[in-house]
Amino acid sequence: MVKTRQIPELQFCGSPDVAPGFEVLTLAELRSRADPAHFREIRRTSFHTILTLDSGALPLTVDFADHVLTPSDTAWIRAGQVQRWGDITGLDGLVLLFEDGFLPPAAHSLARSTDPHMPVVRALPEPHLSHLRDTASQLLDQYALTAGFAPEVRVRILTDAVSAYLLHLTAVSAPADLPRPCDVFLAFDAAVERDFARTRRLEDYAKSLSYSARTLSRATTSMTGLSAKEFIDRRVALEARRLLAHSDQTAAAIASRLGFSSPTNFSKFFAKHTGKTPLAFRTAQAG
Repeated sequence: MVKTRQIPELQFCGSPDVAPGFEVLTLAELRSRADPAHFREIRRTSFHTILTLDSGALPLTVDFADHVLTPSDTAWIRAGQVQRWGDITGLDGLVLLFEDGFLPPAAHSLARSTDPHMPVVRALPEPHLSHLRDTASQLLDQYALTAGFAPEVRVRILTDAVSAYLLHLTAVSAPADLPRPCDVFLAFDAAVERDFARTRRLEDYAKSLSYSARTLSRATTSMTGLSAKEFIDRRVALEARRLLAHSDQTAAAIASRLGFSSPTNFSKFFAKHTGKTPLAFRTAQAG
């Protein structure tokens, strides 16, 4: 049997008996764990990555968008996003790694941590830039200084500190009119992330969540400017683009994986939402 190329999946490897779901380290420490060439390869992580630099510049590609991280910016690559970094050799900076479950629910929702369409690289104005850089450095110190604390005490200290950092980052760098997520949208967002490959029918989500389709659309439009159905389709189209660009699965296999009844229906859906056929998109990405 010929093995197909898949998107490499990288799981969180932090020590569960230290601070479950969280780690902060320097770029130099990160380089000591893996060859810098590893970071120049396509991968998808199960955890969030926050990057800051002390000097230099780092090219990043995240879900088909190219960015350049500088010391005036902060990068937030969300769990599940497909990424490729440039050369980290010789760069100094900090890396925060955390899983979704590390954040308290309130901070998780207010920071929009599950939204793959939020900005990846964020230019920060003064004095917020200096404050957030200092906060990140303090997180590195706290991570080391609390090593001997009782696990539940250490986790509480670190979750509070990381939550404050992320909420400040979101508040200063997200669109000024970004609304606060409501419970309806949060439930719908989580359901779509869980089930988008199983169903694209809004009625299925409405039934499973015990909301009307109109209520889901109203909440989703308020948060994203999209109808609930458009929100579902956007998520499916993003995954289709990821799989076409970064795996060698056939369009038929991808169609089946994403719950389409036939390759033809998948092709029509993909063309409608991207303007290209699956083959044309894959060819363009390869070229």
